[in-house]
Amino acid sequence: MKIAHIDPQFDSREADILYHELSQKEEISQTVYILKKHSDKYKKERLESLSSVKVLELTFLNFFLLIFAGLKDFELTHIHNFKFAFIGYFNSLFAKIPYVVTNLYGNPNSYYQQKSSKVLISKLSNFYNNTSNSNIKTVNVPLNNNIDLKHRKNTINLRQAFPENILVGTIAPMEISKYGQCTILETARVIQGMEKLSKYKLHFVVIGNGDDDLTCEIEALNKKTENISFFANVPDIYQYLNQFDLFLYPSLIEEFNPILLDAIQLEKPLIVSDLKNVNAITTHNENGILVTPENVEAIIEAIETIVTDSDFKDNLVAKAKKDITENNSTEQFISKVLNIYSTLIKRA
Repeated sequence: MKIAHIDPQFDSREADILYHELSQKEEISQTVYILKKHSDKYKKERLESLSSVKVLELTFLNFFLLIFAGLKDFELTHIHNFKFAFIGYFNSLFAKIPYVVTNLYGNPNSYYQQKSSKVLISKLSNFYNNTSNSNIKTVNVPLNNNIDLKHRKNTINLRQAFPENILVGTIAPMEISKYGQCTILETARVIQGMEKLSKYKLHFVVIGNGDDDLTCEIEALNKKTENISFFANVPDIYQYLNQFDLFLYPSLIEEFNPILLDAIQLEKPLIVSDLKNVNAITTHNENGILVTPENVEAIIEAIETIVTDSDFKDNLVAKAKKDITENNSTEQFISKVLNIYSTLIKRA
């Protein structure tokens, strides 16, 4: 089975798992097309070490060649970014190549995606005689043991920098209007002045890519908030995730972040916004704590509960890990995708 993966942003976590799992199967060969400006050197080297995977960078020229039957030598195309679904669609028209679109990070309220999805599904339904459409949303799964999170070499050793601190971490794009980094900043500022929590030496670590990190850093300096650190444009986020004591995700938008599943795998208790999709895997006070967006008081209360009640924290972590093992396993994910692949190829 020859699969072409279109992964331009090169940040699809499910795709990362898929490449490694499929590389274990002798009957499958994979070519991954990425945009050079989004290439992750660490990830690219890791993929190129797999025998069944070829990684190709898209240039301006071959990008357009792909759109018009440039994938005719493959049996199926898997698009890992909804915005590039048109590549699969045009190849299905000109070269009769079936394709799968995985909508991983999209905002379900996005006008663009709602309208585009309707058009694509309508066209695909006609193409496959109304038997199926190949626009799917994969299940969210944790990274598997082939990508060992616990033994990554730490480029920045947070434990060495903050040996006596409890680290409250977050990982999200540095878009403060969407992901709540400034809510974290305000939480850090308030906690800094709370005597009853001073003995826990809480330190906040904010990690993510983007330009808005400077806004938060400047604000932190202005308010003299000393218990928060910012790390932008890091090469491998998992090196930091494993060093956190708990994971805080105060998102302001209804968008699930798969990093939550990795935090659970690494046994980090979760505090997340009580918003649709964000709270998809979290039941309040059972496998995590839900808080109202921008509610600093609720976040502080949740942090205090976790750091002062070790039994409660351990129960949260154990239940969360049990839930993702039973409901979001790697095996379930791979089985579902392979079934879709084989079904579409047979129908093409």
